[in-house]
Amino acid sequence: MARLLTLDDLQRQFDLARDRLSRNRKAILVQAPLSQIFNHDEYGFSYMRAERIGLNVITQSLMEISWLPVRIDPQTELLLENKKSMTKWLGSVSSKQPDSEAFGNDFIHALTRVALTQGWESSEFRVTALRIGDLFRDLSCLIGLIYYSVWMAENGIIGAPISNPDDLERTAREMAALTQSPEVAQMIWQRQQAHDVETEKKKHPPILRVIENTDWGRESVPPGQ
Repeated sequence: MARLLTLDDLQRQFDLARDRLSRNRKAILVQAPLSQIFNHDEYGFSYMRAERIGLNVITQSLMEISWLPVRIDPQTELLLENKKSMTKWLGSVSSKQPDSEAFGNDFIHALTRVALTQGWESSEFRVTALRIGDLFRDLSCLIGLIYYSVWMAENGIIGAPISNPDDLERTAREMAALTQSPEVAQMIWQRQQAHDVETEKKKHPPILRVIENTDWGRESVPPGQ
């Protein structure tokens, strides 16, 4: 059953969700550490494959929330546009497992490590890919929720009926439904009409600016005199 959450209540829920997603992110990024002995070329090819798979999984997850007004762009976040850094790493003798400081994206590095240690067809690889997709979806939902809460504050809406604050997608759907409801649209229209009427009442005649006529003197007379 839904209960009314004020904007302050919602902000606290957003803070809790941000902390929860941060913990999920950290848990994903520490998965499947590599030993100091691994093949750079194999890792490079595996990274490119993991990048394609990861992008597809995240894109599918984000399609479920395509109705949001704003969301994360996975291609900007994931795709390795500049391969010079990767080429430089491939030619190095570093035994340290690479991360985004070396090249690429940390989520794809985690997915690559799971593939190399557990196998491409393993349940661990599929679960990790889905966790990354879910994380991107939930992050987009949180961004959308912040957008809706700002819109509500600007339009004088004090809260929203929310059934499960821990479910970010469901909460985003409920807030989207509220902001797009005919009742809210009518309320905003009536408020704007009342504001326009009040503004019209307060209008004053234009203020005339008087300046000194420096050409005026004793010889100045009205025309016709």
